[in-house]
Amino acid sequence: VMGAVLLAIMIPCDKDLTTTLASNMAAPGFSNGHVLLAEACGTFMLCFTVWETAVSPVSSCGKNACIA
Repeated sequence: VMGAVLLAIMIPCDKDLTTTLASNMAAPGFSNGHVLLAEACGTFMLCFTVWETAVSPVSSCGKNACIA
């Protein structure tokens, strides 16, 4: 949910021209810096989630952390 909120803040609905879940190019009107920032935020959230799943003492996934 947090990722969706951050994405909605970074990319307004009127500029979101994606029509599918898998887009591999930025829409016109976005700078390379904006795209890089969005990718960096998404990658950080993914890495943070996997790291917390693997090393957090309150995580109950045990040996299944590698699936995350």
